[in-house]
Amino acid sequence: MATIKPTITLTANKSSATSNPGPLSVALSLSTNDLLTVDTVQSEIVSVGTTPVLLLDGSAIGGGTETKSTGATNGVGSFLYLKNTGTAKAVYIGVVPSHVAANSDTMTGTDTPTAPTGASLLSAETNVTLRTMSLRPGEFAWLPWDYAGDIYAECEHSDATTLEYWLFDRG
Repeated sequence: MATIKPTITLTANKSSATSNPGPLSVALSLSTNDLLTVDTVQSEIVSVGTTPVLLLDGSAIGGGTETKSTGATNGVGSFLYLKNTGTAKAVYIGVVPSHVAANSDTMTGTDTPTAPTGASLLSAETNVTLRTMSLRPGEFAWLPWDYAGDIYAECEHSDATTLEYWLFDRG
């Protein structure tokens, strides 16, 4: 087993600052870190266009189970880092549950969902969207993922952009 030490630091000036004013009436300084046990690591830079692309198949990676983590040391799942490495386009990310069928929000009871197609449900601006987050150029996300469902990505425009991911399997 190996360890990684993610550290997140958030700082901001108070809102009355003349240079780079922050969002609050007080200055913000928040920092946290953890020492996480991991085993395998998977990384890739993916070209993302207007057709949703499967980034990670949770059922395949997790061995066909969506078992949740329990307790302090009983770990399944992973830690996931996503970053829009493009310079001009947003990327839409969807953690799509395994019961969602292609281009619908109906339950199918299958562990093999297919990519949202047609009028993409990642970029949809209605109650059927499968978008979990949008990453603008340079933005990133760090999150735990229990391999429940699949992770898809789509670009806001037809001229593609790139998305980098690192998947650290919990040890």
